[in-house]
Amino acid sequence: MIYLNSLMRRRLSKFLFFLGIVFVLNFSHIIYASACSPNNAMDIHVYADEAVVLNLKQDMPPSQIMANQLYINNPDYVEHIPIILLDIPLSYDLQYYTIITSKQYEIPHELIFAIMMVESEFKEDVISNRNYGLMQINIINHEWLRTDYNITNILEPQQNILAGIIIYKQYYDNVSDIHMALTSYRYGPTGARNKYFNKGLYTSGYSRNVVSIMEEFINFKE
Repeated sequence: MIYLNSLMRRRLSKFLFFLGIVFVLNFSHIIYASACSPNNAMDIHVYADEAVVLNLKQDMPPSQIMANQLYINNPDYVEHIPIILLDIPLSYDLQYYTIITSKQYEIPHELIFAIMMVESEFKEDVISNRNYGLMQINIINHEWLRTDYNITNILEPQQNILAGIIIYKQYYDNVSDIHMALTSYRYGPTGARNKYFNKGLYTSGYSRNVVSIMEEFINFKE
């Protein structure tokens, strides 16, 4: 048995403390968040860019809305930005993924949730009239999404969400108008021009419906 005097014990404690700090710093890009539902606790690991850190607020909102309050800590922001996980039939990890990916493409995540709701009612494996998954990605887009963005499984939820975000972003960048971009998303750019834009119509029933739902999500309160 090895006995350590008090000086050696203090030095060993400092050394172990230093090793602990190094370990924490090396793994600071791995973000751990614990999400709780009204009935049980669920652990979720979220991997994000090092500049974006998700911290879970400890006091949970009322159980009837099943929402967790998150904050994004980013050096570019002076204050924390509140983000609410909604009471929608989409898993917490997919909501996290949608929030992070939407932010990367500078699109309101509430808009993406609204598109999902209108397109598929949050059903991951739905196929309807050559449209696939949560974001109902038309088969005409599958090849270039595979080639340009390595989206190889359009029914895999994260790849499907990414595909929808990419398509919407391209339409929006072309017209800089949310209603026109949504109308193009629904009917395709040619269909949108022929059915709406060439007739002087720059909104559609689809775009107004999605925007209305998006606004409900934005105005969602605890």
